[in-house]
Amino acid sequence: MWAQTRRANELLGVGFAAQHGLGQIKYVLFNPVYVRTSFAGEFPASVRFFITLFGKLFAKPAERASCPSSTSSSAPRPRNSRSTRPPRSWTTAPTGGDREDAERIFRETKRLLNG
Repeated sequence: MWAQTRRANELLGVGFAAQHGLGQIKYVLFNPVYVRTSFAGEFPASVRFFITLFGKLFAKPAERASCPSSTSSSAPRPRNSRSTRPPRSWTTAPTGGDREDAERIFRETKRLLNG
């Protein structure tokens, strides 16, 4: 299940890039903080126990872990931005199969959302 979710997110990224090109998107931000939110899916009892335990011990409440998206600007982020990891570039281009899969997931998502 987790591998499928990861792959779906990768394909959504490929699809976004295919539809919008490079445009003004210069970087991607992610939240490196463990956020206390619900989790979905069917997990064995032992996994649910540890996710719940680690959430209570280490996670921050969502209101403390995120910042408003209005704080972003069109200017490139400085290399010394508040990231816990240094910026890095990805040079791996999507394959033809990735593009086809991305188009398919986009069509299916759109079909499901439109009823």
